[in-house]
Amino acid sequence: MNTSRHSSWMARGAGPEVVKTAQVPAGTARSGRVRGGRVRTVPRRRPPPASGLAGDGWDFYLRHPWVLQVSQARPVLGPNEYAVLEALLRILRAAGLEATLVRRVVGTLYHFVRATAQTAAEALRAGAETGVDDTEWWYARSAVMGQVVPDFAERYPTVHWLNSAAAEAAAKDEASHADDADVPYLVREAKRTFDAGLAVLLDGVAGRVPPRAASRPEDS
Repeated sequence: MNTSRHSSWMARGAGPEVVKTAQVPAGTARSGRVRGGRVRTVPRRRPPPASGLAGDGWDFYLRHPWVLQVSQARPVLGPNEYAVLEALLRILRAAGLEATLVRRVVGTLYHFVRATAQTAAEALRAGAETGVDDTEWWYARSAVMGQVVPDFAERYPTVHWLNSAAAEAAAKDEASHADDADVPYLVREAKRTFDAGLAVLLDGVAGRVPPRAASRPEDS
């Protein structure tokens, strides 16, 4: 697998290097211009965490949904794709993951971000193109489902259990997400799936970090 084929999942890489002022003892040899014991230095760039890059990818796809139509069997391989790939690889390599696993994690993150964002993008397009919002569409199908499969709960007991449990938790969930109440249902669900799934996925990756790498102090 060519790792570069999975690099177009986000359009933003690590931010530009920033100049900051650091306090240093008088006479300390540091590169830069020293004035009164202070030196302006350009620190080594720290890539944003993988979760931040994934969030950037989600936002990018919803801003530019046409990118989701570009086949990744033969990707564009533009310079910004490699900039994002480089940022993500630096994060995973610094964690101490071995090279083969890094390649697979990059592919997994890419497909996860792209797929969840595609669901949201398609939901937005469907509502705009048909004039039927998600709530109306689902209510219509639910009514038909009850007629076509009257023994749904018996035939699919675990699905029925999940739907019932989800209904009980819906009020609390909606109360905790009041700020996105005006977001279409499927878009809202896709984003919550993205947030929860990304956390689980990255927890799993963290579990593969070698003990020595996990205990190593952060580079200064």
